[in-house]
Amino acid sequence: MWVLYCYLLSERGVVVKNSNEHRRVIDDKFIKALSSEGILFPVTELVKEHRNELFMAFRRSYINIYYLGHSIYKIEQQKTGYAVTFNFNHARYSEDHVDLLKDLLKLGMELPTRRSEPQIKRLVCDRIDADGKTVSGSNTITKKITCGNKPDKKFWDESYAMLKRIVDDFYNKDKRHDYFKDEDYVSIRKEKGLPDFEPERDKNPLIEKQHQQKITLANRFTDNGYFVYDMEYAQPNEKQGDKKSGRFDMLALKIENHKATQLLFIELKSTLSACGGASGIEKHKNDMVEYLARKDVIEARKKDAEGILDAYNKLFQVGKVDFSEFYSKGPGFAIVLTDEALEYKGEYMDQCNMLDGTRENEPQKDESWIMKGLIPLL
Repeated sequence: MWVLYCYLLSERGVVVKNSNEHRRVIDDKFIKALSSEGILFPVTELVKEHRNELFMAFRRSYINIYYLGHSIYKIEQQKTGYAVTFNFNHARYSEDHVDLLKDLLKLGMELPTRRSEPQIKRLVCDRIDADGKTVSGSNTITKKITCGNKPDKKFWDESYAMLKRIVDDFYNKDKRHDYFKDEDYVSIRKEKGLPDFEPERDKNPLIEKQHQQKITLANRFTDNGYFVYDMEYAQPNEKQGDKKSGRFDMLALKIENHKATQLLFIELKSTLSACGGASGIEKHKNDMVEYLARKDVIEARKKDAEGILDAYNKLFQVGKVDFSEFYSKGPGFAIVLTDEALEYKGEYMDQCNMLDGTRENEPQKDESWIMKGLIPLL
């Protein structure tokens, strides 16, 4: 089951400088690299081949390839090519993480060189301080891609299989042992005087990230419905010291008869605790009143949405959408509730839309992930 709550607000004039700098659509050079003759075309093919599992998100100077809401590839545009990175810290729940690392290094990925030990490239977890504790730091593994160093399909297929399993282990509620620190959740909680280990609460707080991607993949309609075109959006600060100008789980277009009619900002809640408190529904609603009132920011988001959909069409042929009426329409805000969050009994429940469905199927084959008829409050 899941619940949808949509809060529609009118725009008011609050000027924010440099809003175009917040755009996320990639440039023509990057799109060409991802196209049929480009050095990154195997990435596009990988996403197409695993369209039930992978989502490509644009980040202007880089792209993220998401699996279960987790970035397994960050591919960054550089002067001489591209850099592919993955945070190997997430392999801490994989018992065979050493073998996985060796296999990834054989494929051409590299560990970072330590500033304090520039001649050594190794996992941070191999470095222990005087107190016998693990030294924290980056375990980002990287592969450089240039015209002269172009990885073949084998690299993408084999690395994807390994990174996918690392993420599965990271999310797995039964994987309690941290092999980097040689500790498990049970002993850690006892040492800290915390309640006994509860898998749903203590090992799988990231259920929202997984469901976020399932909703994204299930809602890619260019005829009628919703097209989720971005996830994990965070607008940059306007100046040093500012708070984040906007953070959203998903951004979507409402589509009617192949026409974009509304821009939607979507927040997902899958646990009851997430519905209240400092990051709860009331806080999101109040923040969105201010955000949606900023005309030039909203205009930039709309232009970005059109540009991103155009890029998706060039790479994935998702279907043409008419934007002729889009810019005259006001934006909306939606809260999506799933799982435990369905128990939320706050003041907005009367305006919720409820659907029943299973959570185990592939998102495109499970209609319980499809958003239908979001009801605006205003």
